[in-house]
Amino acid sequence: MITTDIDPDISARLAPSITTAACPGCGRPAQILAWGSKRWYACSPCADAEALRRTEIERRTKALAQWEEVTPDEFRRPLIPSLVHPSIRPALEGDTSGGTCLIGATGCGKTRVAYRLLHAAAIRGQSVFAISHAAFRQAAVSRGDRDPRRADEAKTLIQACRCAKALLIDDVGKGAATDVGDEAFFDLLDHRLSHGSLTHWTANSGSAWLKARFREDRGPAIIRRLRDLTPGRVFVASE
Repeated sequence: MITTDIDPDISARLAPSITTAACPGCGRPAQILAWGSKRWYACSPCADAEALRRTEIERRTKALAQWEEVTPDEFRRPLIPSLVHPSIRPALEGDTSGGTCLIGATGCGKTRVAYRLLHAAAIRGQSVFAISHAAFRQAAVSRGDRDPRRADEAKTLIQACRCAKALLIDDVGKGAATDVGDEAFFDLLDHRLSHGSLTHWTANSGSAWLKARFREDRGPAIIRRLRDLTPGRVFVASE
């Protein structure tokens, strides 16, 4: 270690001064660290609030990046009301923090609205993910693939569905029904329901139509969980 002697006068000029005054942010007593023309206020409550603000900004930025990644180009553009059925539009009004069910024929705008709801969740800082039911069913089967790469990709996709704070499942009922796929879907819904995770889903028709698209032993239980994930938030595009 090398030490040198510093002139006391220079040392005094270099050393910061510490005084006490009211914090300009909250008015509480705080230490002021002054160095030249700069001032730093050592106020714990304001420092904690600033740290929280920065964390929220980082979380929201990350969530919006996730939304950009999982959302098709056509659904990233601003929503045009004329492309959405009048019975579906109200899903974007009021409190959008609850799970939402959107039912209607192809072309009614339910998927457009669903991605806007997912965007609202990202703005709140919730991690987001989106998948079609057909893709989920395929992933459930691919977990047992002999190709390790395909199996790992499928497992990663299903884990993303489980872990996302806000999930969109598009076109429930589409894709081939299998015992493995239905079991995995039931497990996903049950997991999200038990953890209170935000879940939006769309389908072409209601309960009777959906029931026919699952194995007989799993259909009713799956439909109950879909309903429980979207209490009071069901929007149907009537003919």
